[in-house]
Amino acid sequence: GVYIMSKIGTPVVAPVSSTVELRDNSLGGKSFHLTGDDGNYYYGTHLSRYGKSGQVKVGEVIGYVGDTGNAKGIPHLHFEIHPGGRKRPAINPFIDSAAVCSGAQY
Repeated sequence: GVYIMSKIGTPVVAPVSSTVELRDNSLGGKSFHLTGDDGNYYYGTHLSRYGKSGQVKVGEVIGYVGDTGNAKGIPHLHFEIHPGGRKRPAINPFIDSAAVCSGAQY
């Protein structure tokens, strides 16, 4: 995964049209599990609060950057992409993420 550093409360949007589940876990805190219509699985964690769940369209707000779980005091979004689905290995999403993040630095 990649850490996308941002202020608490920055909106996190669905990268693709998908089905999204929102749930907590002990390590990451508030998290999203997104099964994309493109066949890929996306995971994000450390949210401060949740947005829309269920069926979402690309660009809809699914959560807000935070520091929940083991990220206390370091607000960011931990983001993963698993091409081919949840049980497939994650790839380094840096280039894909930076291409769409405002103010990204390479």
